[in-house]
Amino acid sequence: PKEYPEKSPVRVFVECGSGISRLQHEFISKVARETADHLVGEEAILPVLQRIQYCRFHHIKSVQKRKSIIHWGQELRLGGYCKPGFPGILLVEGERDDVAEYVSRLQKLRWQAMNVRGEEQQEAVDAHHVNALRRFGVGIRELDETGMSELAAVCREADLESLFLTGLKIQRADK
Repeated sequence: PKEYPEKSPVRVFVECGSGISRLQHEFISKVARETADHLVGEEAILPVLQRIQYCRFHHIKSVQKRKSIIHWGQELRLGGYCKPGFPGILLVEGERDDVAEYVSRLQKLRWQAMNVRGEEQQEAVDAHHVNALRRFGVGIRELDETGMSELAAVCREADLESLFLTGLKIQRADK
């Protein structure tokens, strides 16, 4: 707001998963707005969240969709890997809001099936810290259609094997 933080409270929007009711969401939103109203005159500093998401597609074959995956990743400064073919796999990381925008854009394309099968989230103090938390660097790298084992190795090296296995709906025997 124009007069923030001296005279106007910060605007608060609450995003929740599908596990809560509309009534619970309204209550959480009301409490957040009331809290913001009481903090007028103080600057609100919120942490930046870094998110990694595992998306599974029935297939990724379309050249145009593959170009969009790469281009939108660059535009939003995301990192990750795309394994086209059957099944299509996309691991993407970056600031939470950018990842959400990216996945929203992808969902608007026509897919036979697209599911977010897993995610990890970490708190960062600022955007520079998000870059320090990155496991893949900036840019979506496209693997070969037969690159599932390469993707598994990348995930293992980045300490994301558990997320990778969750995305494939595989449980480790030792857990």
